[in-house]
Amino acid sequence: MATGAGRPGVRPFDRDEVDAFVHRLRGSFDDIYGDSWQIDWQNIPSPFRWYETAEQIDLPPLPRRLVRGGAQQAMTVARAGQLSWLGAFLQASYGVAGVRWYPEGTAKSSPEQPAPVHRDAHYQLRRAVPSGGVTYPAECYVCTDGSGELTAGVYHYNANRHALARLAAGRPPAGLAPTGGGVRIVLTIPLWKNYFKYGDFSYRLAALDSGTVVGQFALTARRWGWSCGVSLVGAELTLLRGLGLDPSVEAAPVVLDVRPAPIGGAPDTVEDGGPAPGTGIRTAMVPDLPWRGAMGMPDHRSGARRMHAACLAAAGEAIDLPPVPLDGLPVDAQLPATASVPPTVADAWARTALGEQYRGSPVSIAAVATWCAEVLAPLDGAVPTESAGVPAHPRCLLIARSVTGLSAGAYLLHGDGRGLTRTAGGDWGALVQQCLFGSYMNFAQVPLIVIMVGAADVHRGPGGALAYRAQHLLAGLLAQRLSVAATRDGLSAHPVLGFVTGPLDDALGLAARGLTSLLLVGIGQYRRALYLESSTHPVATGGGGDS
Repeated sequence: MATGAGRPGVRPFDRDEVDAFVHRLRGSFDDIYGDSWQIDWQNIPSPFRWYETAEQIDLPPLPRRLVRGGAQQAMTVARAGQLSWLGAFLQASYGVAGVRWYPEGTAKSSPEQPAPVHRDAHYQLRRAVPSGGVTYPAECYVCTDGSGELTAGVYHYNANRHALARLAAGRPPAGLAPTGGGVRIVLTIPLWKNYFKYGDFSYRLAALDSGTVVGQFALTARRWGWSCGVSLVGAELTLLRGLGLDPSVEAAPVVLDVRPAPIGGAPDTVEDGGPAPGTGIRTAMVPDLPWRGAMGMPDHRSGARRMHAACLAAAGEAIDLPPVPLDGLPVDAQLPATASVPPTVADAWARTALGEQYRGSPVSIAAVATWCAEVLAPLDGAVPTESAGVPAHPRCLLIARSVTGLSAGAYLLHGDGRGLTRTAGGDWGALVQQCLFGSYMNFAQVPLIVIMVGAADVHRGPGGALAYRAQHLLAGLLAQRLSVAATRDGLSAHPVLGFVTGPLDDALGLAARGLTSLLLVGIGQYRRALYLESSTHPVATGGGGDS
């Protein structure tokens, strides 16, 4: 399929229609899908996009020493040149991390169905991030200014081959040009990537999925001591057109500016012989190159298309996100003081998400404190409502069910990473289980549930649909931090979006504070499922729970 100019005929949602769409996606399964809906198995797209005629530049693989390494090992890789550090960074953050094979199908169990339910045998290509339905909707475009060994231009990351497809040579156009000495990574979200499976719900899911990708890029950079500036995009038309993409069926919610740590006092890792940025280099113009991987597009009347059109119509440089108010809240409990230690790439690659296999074994309050410290670690870049570099929106609500040292109940985590305000007492595992779309998820037994919460009416503010998308992207970012931190301690962390928010918001004291549930993450030990898994790096194994 080839990209083209923006297609006419998509009418953006107005403010009332945005509000109706948002509330519909917070409802029940039937509210979202209706009686006649079914998965469109005839229009399953490829998990990878690839450009057929573009030159492919193979990237060096992530060195073994860096899978569990830190700043020192990363500096050695950066010294080897731009292709070396860029290949390592892309593979660690969004490359293929392993293959999971279910020889007898997927084994599911739940309180209602304790016996495994076998499906047809299948395999999955895994990455370092969770993704609804293993669809991985985000695409990565890399823009360089020619200051390194990679020629100035615009590239697409082919994760399947671990290569860069050169789309255009020359100085990247407006909005795509990186800061000096680094690269700019633009994440795009094709609306059709997971629409076949989730319909309009895919819009919300894709925003969260893109946030987990941002979270993994930022986590990798932080572990390696590199700079990774995160900027949410308000005006994306320029970016999409500069990439040669169709703005009516693809979004560009975020850009990342990446540079390795300075080497030997130098300001960056520029190699000798590269032309100075912007001098004598023509502007890159991405032609209408053929690419493969797509299937049927969402209808122009679909909610996903019209919500995206509302983002384009509301485009602006600033995205307004009100912070979750924490000032003046009582401190009903405290987590122990702890330092945030960035997890390794191996921890992210070992992540599993066996929500159906949870055990009820308790977790300690000390472990919870280390996870929360990682969630609230500083974020490099220009993100709305920051406080000392920490995103102030959204926030975490902890539902403690079996946490040693913490009474059962729901607690809103303060910005210091220690203070907890109790919003509701008691055990809410059964209610969470009732609110899930998929009853096989064993959240009624998991010892800890973390809910990413945010302002319920953020879409009614100046940012409109843009703010709603940004809110969910940041929730996905925090969920990735939390999931990888828990994996480091040998537990499973399963992010879940398919649930009804209303009963939870009311019972947990969120609605009274103007807040709503955005994403659930169950954390606990688990029993092994019936699958085989092979990592692309032998040292990137681990994870755990009871076997």
